[in-house]
Formats: sequence, C-alpha cells, structure tokens
Amino acid sequence: MGSSLNVALPVLGRELAATPLHLTWIVNAFLITAAGALIPLGQLADAWGRARVLTLGLGAQALCSLAAAWAPSVGLLVAARALQGVAGAATFATAVALVSQLAPPGQRGKLLGANTALVYLGLTLGPPAGGWLAERWGWRSIFTVTAGIALAGALAGQSQVSPASDSPRNSTVAGSWVFAPAVSTTLAGLALARADARVLFLTLVGLVGVGLSFILSAVPPLPSVLFRNLAFVCSNLAAFLHYAATFSVSLLLALYLQLVGGFSPKTTGLVLLAQPLFMALLSPLAGSLSDRFEPRWVASFGMALTALGLLALSGAKAAVSLPLVASGLVLLGVGFALFSSPNTHAIMSQAPVSLLSSASAILALSRLSAQAVSLVLASVFLPRASLHGGEAARLLIPGMRADLRATAALCLVGIAFSLARGKVHNTA
Repeated sequence: MGSSLNVALPVLGRELAATPLHLTWIVNAFLITAAGALIPLGQLADAWGRARVLTLGLGAQALCSLAAAWAPSVGLLVAARALQGVAGAATFATAVALVSQLAPPGQRGKLLGANTALVYLGLTLGPPAGGWLAERWGWRSIFTVTAGIALAGALAGQSQVSPASDSPRNSTVAGSWVFAPAVSTTLAGLALARADARVLFLTLVGLVGVGLSFILSAVPPLPSVLFRNLAFVCSNLAAFLHYAATFSVSLLLALYLQLVGGFSPKTTGLVLLAQPLFMALLSPLAGSLSDRFEPRWVASFGMALTALGLLALSGAKAAVSLPLVASGLVLLGVGFALFSSPNTHAIMSQAPVSLLSSASAILALSRLSAQAVSLVLASVFLPRASLHGGEAARLLIPGMRADLRATAALCLVGIAFSLARGKVHNTA
C-alpha cells in the first residue's frame, strides 16, 4: 500500500486539488498515529497474545482501507489514513516479535532476513502495481485491493493462532496510554514544519506528555531493562537515522519523474522498482551474514552504500537521466538490505522472550518516527505551491537536491551509532 500510494500521489493530487504539502500529510497521517499506537499495542501483545493482536490489526486495516477508498476529500482521506495507522501499528508491533519468538537457535538472523525480504517484496510489487491500478481504475483502487489483501491475511492468520505462537504473558499498558497520544501530538507538531506559536505549542504539549507518561506511571511505557543495553539503544538510533534519511526518496522521485520527466505513473513505478527489488533479493543473505558475523559491520557497510546512493541521486537535473536514477536506487537497495536485517537481528537479540513485542514496537517506533521526520525534512525543502507545467523543474529540483544531500549527512551520523553498539549478545 505504501509504495503503491507514493506512485499514485500525483494522480490523487490532481483529482482532489491537493498541493505537495497535502500529499505529504496523506502519508504522514498514517505514520503519526501508527507511531503513537505502537507501544501500547506492543505491550498488549506481550500480555494478551501476539498472534491475536496481529490478526485483529489486519482486520481493522481492511476496514480502514475501504474507508480511504471512499473518501471524497483530502481531509477525510487524511482521517482514514490516521485510523489506518493505528491498525497498522498492531502488525508492526507483532510480526517481527513472532518470527523472533519462533526462530530455532542460530537461525534468528536468517528468518528475520526472510521476513524482511517478504516486506521488501511487497515494496517491490507496490510501485508497478500502484501505477497500473492508478492508470486503469484510479487511485481509489489501491485501497480497495489493499482491503482485500488485509482481510485475507486476517482470516488466514486467525486459523493459525495457537499456544505456541501466542503465549500471552503478564504485562501492563497503563503508562503507554499517556505516552501514545503524546508521541502522536509531538510528531504532528513536527510534521507541520512551521515555526509559529501554535505549532511550537503543539510540539511542546506532546513532549510534556511523553515526560508525564514516565512520571505518573508505576510501570514506564518503555521497559528500562532494554534501554540499559548499549547495543539495543545504538541499534535503534542507527535505525532512526537510516529511515529518516531514506523514506522520502520514493516520494521525491515520484514527483520528479512524473512532473519533471513527464513519465506516466506506470513507468514511474517500474523505475522505482529497482530499490525494493534489490532489498528483497539480498535481505535473506544479509540476515544469514548477521548469524555468522557481527551485525554492526554488515549494517554499517550497508548504511555507507545508502549514503552513496543518496549523493548520486542528488545530482538530478532538469533533463532526467534514467541511468543516474537507476544507479542511485540500486545503491539504496543494496545498502538497505545490508543494513536492515542485521540491525533488526541486533535489536531483537537483546530482548528477553517476555519483551519481544515491546522490543519490536520500539524498533517500529524508531522507524515510523524517522519516516515522519523524513517527510518533515522533505516538506521543508519542497515548494508550497502546486507543481504544474514548466515551473515544476525550477521549483522542485533545488529543494530535492538539498534534501538528498542533507539526508546523506544523516547516514554518516548513523554509521557512527552503528559502529558504537559494540559486540551483540544474542539472547536467542
């Protein structure tokens, strides 16, 4: 859904008369609410059962996708996407935890790599599928198809719920119900990307709420035992910086290829296929490497390749060069594959079985918060006016190039955290 929607955003923008800023909010609404819901749903999954929360999340995702498909305006579409984010958080907090819980000794990295490959396979199929659907039946068909896939997943998952896959444990979600809206409020303030008093007040209220969630709760929303672990903390910081550097790339390139290069949504989807294709192909190998070698070396090398890919794409000009775009996307795909699976392995290896969903939720919170920040950076550099005709190249390209250079610098900071995590102790 995510990668399909990116390709269809220009078509959606024309139909609903949306500016580039509106388009970032269609993506950001999902991220903001998902980030807020992750911690309570992760704790609920540890307490009530991971497979149960996963299947309920898929069912809710189907309903929210249908609501998005019928949205008549940008405002209602953003609202549907916000509800969709809460449903999505249920799957983000449980899928990796279930794989980690059920993996045989010595094979956690391999199976996490396989899981990551399937995620990237979805990202690979998304752009061409989204472009084809948008051209043939319009952007609403993307949400309709997503609803069917989510419903099928919920029904299939429900038949597999068993004591072995669901082992509920004693836990609490008390502190996280304050933490959840505080996180979403903070990210919403950041996503507005303005320096006026109202936006700053909104961000401040969110940050105060995050602090109060720790002060007022007998059990903190984030397990302290995990944050006393250097490898866990540094791995999550590396993940945050990597996703903050890369998430907006597909949105920027979708706008660049269609508005500057004149490519159709279908062709744009095929070009964007390069990055997730390499991610899907190489993730199992990267996961297996992290079973044999220290994850920090594999992940750090991957982030270095990501930085090179971002710098390559920052050379974009008004005359679109497909070899330049393709080479940058391939570097991003290889770098992402080498980073993601080993880094996830390093994080999940630090968590006891009783906290696997909480650890998975914290990783997903790092990712989604970073993706929201990535869109904030893009909105800072993107023009506020609608992009049409010959003005598109003049308005879009300088901001896109500045954004890509800034995010390449973020990767360099991320490499430092990746290397600083030290030797990973595997609890599996």
